[in-house]
Amino acid sequence: MTPDSPAPRKAYGFGRFQFDPASGELFRGSERITRLQPKLAETLRILLERRGQVLDKDELMRAVWPNVHVEESNLSRAISELRTLIGKEWIETIPRRGFRFRAEGELAQLLGEAPEPGDTQGARPTTEKESAEEQPADKEPTEEEPAEEKAAKRWPRWLVAALATLGAVAIVVIGAAWHVDSEADQAPSPAARTFYVYRDAASPENHFRPTGYMGDCGDIEIQEADEERPYAGQTSIRIRYSAQGKGPHACPYQPPCRWAGVYWQHPPNNFGTEARFKDAGYNLTGFRRLRFAARADRPVRVEFTVGGIDERYGDSLREGRRLAAKVGRDWQEFEVDLAGADLKHIIGGFAWSTNWANAPEGVTLWLDEIRFERD
Repeated sequence: MTPDSPAPRKAYGFGRFQFDPASGELFRGSERITRLQPKLAETLRILLERRGQVLDKDELMRAVWPNVHVEESNLSRAISELRTLIGKEWIETIPRRGFRFRAEGELAQLLGEAPEPGDTQGARPTTEKESAEEQPADKEPTEEEPAEEKAAKRWPRWLVAALATLGAVAIVVIGAAWHVDSEADQAPSPAARTFYVYRDAASPENHFRPTGYMGDCGDIEIQEADEERPYAGQTSIRIRYSAQGKGPHACPYQPPCRWAGVYWQHPPNNFGTEARFKDAGYNLTGFRRLRFAARADRPVRVEFTVGGIDERYGDSLREGRRLAAKVGRDWQEFEVDLAGADLKHIIGGFAWSTNWANAPEGVTLWLDEIRFERD
């Protein structure tokens, strides 16, 4: 490298995965899986940077959300989404302490497979930490084994590794719920009169996930299990918007963006830029409206949207249906008209956004009973 050459970009490798923290891109082999949302990418970066170490939950939350108070559920959601993408086996939960990203050797033992000396099938980029460590040279065998015996010994190891890889791939595919999923998963039953985005925390009727952070992402804090005066059921969603212009930022101009919002998406973290997500999302044909309840700690104008993810592989409803509403202190139901809308594949099931002009001092917003209705 010449003195004028740019510094090499640091990449992390684990198993068949590679992660570029600068861009947030996650790869499996040569295939780009996705570009992680900023907080998700930061969580993975920190876990990888300190792989093999136990990270206290509070310590990890302070590192990912510096100088911002967030609920522990934000971290739990990030860990859950990472496990969906890379497989549950990589991130270990340490009861009453925190999380730990397993080292390669530990994972091999966990899967019942000892590392194979000299095996390069799992070749990956060298991390900064690993490049500084000296690896002991493999011992040369004193006597060459017959080829048949060597093959017989290597085959079970190769098979175990291959099956483990296939298992990880299956977890990623199933967890991401993309277009190869069954039709039954993609389209509600014709008999279903309602289809929920959110009904109650951990409800099996919930669909879509709040993964599409936009604008000044650091200004947003979401708690999906708030028990303070829900509209219905046991919980509602609480959103705190600070209007301070905190990063990371997701806007096409020089930050601060001066606004923020979040999409509830299916599949998660999907903004329609990847061909493998073509026609992804739920088929909501036949639903005529989206209804939801909202309240705020002070009167505020908020824009609510269905669809509108307009990248090449985004929503069938490319323009989106929007409602600019004034939300007050008391619960009130709102409705987004979907009559005549193309709902064949909806990735962005629901979104909210507001800005500095509408909420100059920030606002706390509650949402509940977000659902699509046929009649």
